[in-house]
Amino acid sequence: MEQHWTSQRNCMMKPFTTALLAIVATLFVMTDAAVPTCPQFLTYDDTMYSICLSKDNYGYDGAWNYCHTISADMCTLVQLAELYRLGTRDDHWGRIATIGKERDARLSPCGDYKGRECYNNVADEPYFPNTPRPNWYEQVYCCKNAK
Repeated sequence: MEQHWTSQRNCMMKPFTTALLAIVATLFVMTDAAVPTCPQFLTYDDTMYSICLSKDNYGYDGAWNYCHTISADMCTLVQLAELYRLGTRDDHWGRIATIGKERDARLSPCGDYKGRECYNNVADEPYFPNTPRPNWYEQVYCCKNAK
């Protein structure tokens, strides 16, 4: 009888153990922080930058104006790099502030983007793609100094 009870208990524990492992694995994978929709900002204690992504699409001038209405500026590559280093990840493309040619960026691994289209491409694990080919109207990454 003891043998039967042990085997029955093991069968009952298996789904529980599987579910527990799935929860732990999910928490482990979710260490990266997603960029919230403006006007909510993501801020890390380790940096002076906060970031959000607009809900709507804008042209370049409209993007600047939108960020200013929420007391922010369009994010620069340097700001995005610091936030990426701290764990910020996002699958959306967004306009960014540049001098000269317009650019957009996506806070995810570079993948097929090489050379100048992959920020910090000399690192063992390059940061994120950014291109000189943004859509005419696109969401915008807004950053502000948190400190």
